[in-house]
Amino acid sequence: MLNKCDLVPAWVARRWMATLSKEYPTLAFHATQGKPFGKGALLGLLRQLARLKADKQSISVGMVGYPNVGKSSVINTLRDKKVCPTAPVPGETKVWRYVSLMRRINLIDCPGVVYNNESNSEVDSVLKGVVRIDRLEDATEYITDLLARVKRQYVQKAYKLRSWLDAEDFLAQVAQMSGKMLPGGEADLNTAARMVLTDWQRGRLPYFTTPPELPEGHKDTKSLPLIPRGRTINTSAGAAGDKAGKDDERAGGDPDVAAMPEINQPLHDLRAVEGMFDPEDERPDMDDGDRSGEEEE
Repeated sequence: MLNKCDLVPAWVARRWMATLSKEYPTLAFHATQGKPFGKGALLGLLRQLARLKADKQSISVGMVGYPNVGKSSVINTLRDKKVCPTAPVPGETKVWRYVSLMRRINLIDCPGVVYNNESNSEVDSVLKGVVRIDRLEDATEYITDLLARVKRQYVQKAYKLRSWLDAEDFLAQVAQMSGKMLPGGEADLNTAARMVLTDWQRGRLPYFTTPPELPEGHKDTKSLPLIPRGRTINTSAGAAGDKAGKDDERAGGDPDVAAMPEINQPLHDLRAVEGMFDPEDERPDMDDGDRSGEEEE
């Protein structure tokens, strides 16, 4: 599930959907109790999974992922009310919480999981939002890497600055403009760095990872199959996981293997927060073939 899809341009979300859906069932989502995106597709998927249980027992679906990615907010969106506490900081959910969504469907709100990836540095962990900002001893250590990721014009717009020499000069200006000064008139760089990192974690600084180019001739799709045709799922009590196989051969002869109905998620209503990105990043909705003259940054 790609939550917070409203924080990237629509073409970025669609292309990541096209890329990731080749390997896994992938869903775009915007968790909010106002006007969510992806709620209908997710509810449809959960209902289909529940119907496939031959013994008609309840199914439990766990929300698993990095801290601070909106797992609790997804559950609140599905329930249309706040049943799980949320906060814009990692680590708010500390224990498993079971929530009844509807008859035969339960949701599990899980604490954030930090995956054991040796390539992740301490800087990566902080910028991925898995570390609480208030627990950083020296928040200034991460600002150089942050400034290298975010386009300069977005930083200038967010903090109303024209230029800076380096991370220290940037923090000094932010501290001065926000009144974060130490006794004697010295800029409180650590407090300024915490402010900037908080803005980053809460999505106030526009940023996205450019998705891979689509294969030549591939159209920028406005709809993707959440469950592709031909995918099967093992419904026996002791089995786990879904299996992409030959639908007719497996589902037809094994009572514990059921064919999943094809479920599509419309993507034409994907929108980023209005005014968040410059026109060059928003990019008009058009086929990728028409973008051949553009360069990726």
